[in-house]
Amino acid sequence: MSRFFGSAMQTAFVVRNIDEHIDRCVEVGIGPFFVDPNLTLRMRYRGERREVQVSIAIAYSGSMMYEYIEPLDDTPSPYRDFLVDHPEGGMHHLAYFCDDYDDVLVQAKSRGGDFDTVMELYTSDGSLMEIYLEPKNRPDAILSQLIVESLFGGFFKKAQAVAAEWDGTNPVRPLFDLLPPSFQPLTT
Repeated sequence: MSRFFGSAMQTAFVVRNIDEHIDRCVEVGIGPFFVDPNLTLRMRYRGERREVQVSIAIAYSGSMMYEYIEPLDDTPSPYRDFLVDHPEGGMHHLAYFCDDYDDVLVQAKSRGGDFDTVMELYTSDGSLMEIYLEPKNRPDAILSQLIVESLFGGFFKKAQAVAAEWDGTNPVRPLFDLLPPSFQPLTT
């Protein structure tokens, strides 16, 4: 448990070969994975607006979601820059649900945490849906991601429920199968 943000709901890794990591997890019974092999993320990274191409895969094991992210282009992003500094890939961030970013950051500061915003991820209509944070003056720290769960239309609960009943078949499924049709925060 983070003394700043509560219980993590996700551990995320940036990798060079997402399929390899999916296969490793499936071999030990973690799945199914919800995947988008070519996703465009609209973000502001270190103050600059960007569109970044990535592959994303997520799966639950119990209450913990695992995410793998593979950058597909050379656009500056927290993912590409992580691989520059860590060529083998590795753990990139932990994610936490929140209702209000500003409130969570005020509470974290009252507990001794002081963070810089590294990235803001936006929906297609321009709404802020996730932020990544790093401790001030620690640019190589494990990042913290804050997610407003309500913006995802029950996606996380659905993915967790599917994983709880998974029988090992169909280990790779489309990411957007569990999102409501109106949800278009990203483009494929």
